[in-house]
Amino acid sequence: TVGAGGSGLAIPSSGAYLGVWQPGVPTNLSSLDSFESAAGKHMAIVMFWRDWASDSGSINPSWLSAIAARGSVPMITWSPANWSNGTDNANYTLANITGGMFDSYIRQTADILRNYGGPVLLRTMHEMNGTWYTHWSGNPSAYVAAWKHIHDIFSQEGATNVQWVWCPNTFWSGSLATDPAGYYPGSSYVDWVGLDGYNRSDWGYMSFTKIFGYAVSHEAAFGKPIMIAETASGEFGDGGVKKSQWITDTFNTAIPSMPAIKAVLWFDEDKSVAEAGDEDWQLNSSPASQRAFAGSVARSLYIGRWRR
Repeated sequence: TVGAGGSGLAIPSSGAYLGVWQPGVPTNLSSLDSFESAAGKHMAIVMFWRDWASDSGSINPSWLSAIAARGSVPMITWSPANWSNGTDNANYTLANITGGMFDSYIRQTADILRNYGGPVLLRTMHEMNGTWYTHWSGNPSAYVAAWKHIHDIFSQEGATNVQWVWCPNTFWSGSLATDPAGYYPGSSYVDWVGLDGYNRSDWGYMSFTKIFGYAVSHEAAFGKPIMIAETASGEFGDGGVKKSQWITDTFNTAIPSMPAIKAVLWFDEDKSVAEAGDEDWQLNSSPASQRAFAGSVARSLYIGRWRR
């Protein structure tokens, strides 16, 4: 079955699709082979990132085809911003999106994805309930208007193969991110409800249930399949003991206890290299974490091939 916009990617009645983000995707997919070998499982969803700027705003259909040829569905995190040149970001406002400044670009993207024809997951303006993406946070009504404007253009262009992933940051009572209900565009504009969250060593060990349980229970009320669109654990300087335990508990106990979760993507990047103070989220940051992951996702609950 499918929801508001997409076709071709069935929601599993039981279990959850397994997916990944890795640096190098989509132009270089060779690292995916190594990841899948380490994971012992094929990935049903492969995510990559694009902003709206001229340097990285276009989407090459050959990337989508190459991911599909692997037996995976492409998922695009598509951000109205220019991450390479902060001086241009003044134009990337919710008001400008709704006002039509980017209509030709949005229409061109919709046409590219429509002409590609296969199922595509599209995650735009994510983590809107936090404070760190100032382009699209802080104004729920303007956010909803911009989302609907983008979605309406895709509908006008007949891009019905696109499934829309509305993805707040995870939240709980007292967390930095707030309840995102005011940002929800409505059931006819959303196919998947996503959540992002991590087990950070600098925050102290937090179980998957602590990170996501409250938010999953609240988001279940939307009646949409839930996707954990970004998650991973940092290392705790103990040779992978705590990270491997977190992985084991997450995939063997926590996720099976939350049947509303229909997809989970591992964020497989060493961010400590790119961003000071961030962490090594890679699956193989230690042999222990790699073994824990492969051992946990081997169960049939985790679906490695997308279903029509």
